[in-house]
Amino acid sequence: MFTTTFSKPNVMDLGLPAKPKDETKKPPPTEIKLSNSISLLLGKDNRIFWHQQDNTSLTDQNLNETTFDRDGIRKVIEQAKANAADKSKFTVIIKPTDDAVYKNFVDILDEMAITKSEQYGVTDLKPWEKAIYDRKVGNTGAAAAATK
Repeated sequence: MFTTTFSKPNVMDLGLPAKPKDETKKPPPTEIKLSNSISLLLGKDNRIFWHQQDNTSLTDQNLNETTFDRDGIRKVIEQAKANAADKSKFTVIIKPTDDAVYKNFVDILDEMAITKSEQYGVTDLKPWEKAIYDRKVGNTGAAAAATK
């Protein structure tokens, strides 16, 4: 007679950072300088936009559009990295819109590996960026509210 166990519970250790002993001593929030970063907005219809502006200087004229090919976003990232004030702190901020498709997100993560951009983050669009993006792609207020 032959018997075996088909399912055996597996346990994996999960390494989490230690909780700080003193809750009042939290590290200060990390601020990324505009000269050391680039923001990429993944939009609808396989469109990608980029900027290196803050909320006071971003307009629909300097929210630049490019493509997902090697002469598009790859060149933009490499130029921004070359012009960065501190290349070791260069950060790419990826901001997918509600209209973006998953394929474009995977494509931009591939570009991070190709351009050797090791510091990148994914976050939501700021309200001021969303307003400029909507103006740029032609979303009206009613259409923008309908997509939410």
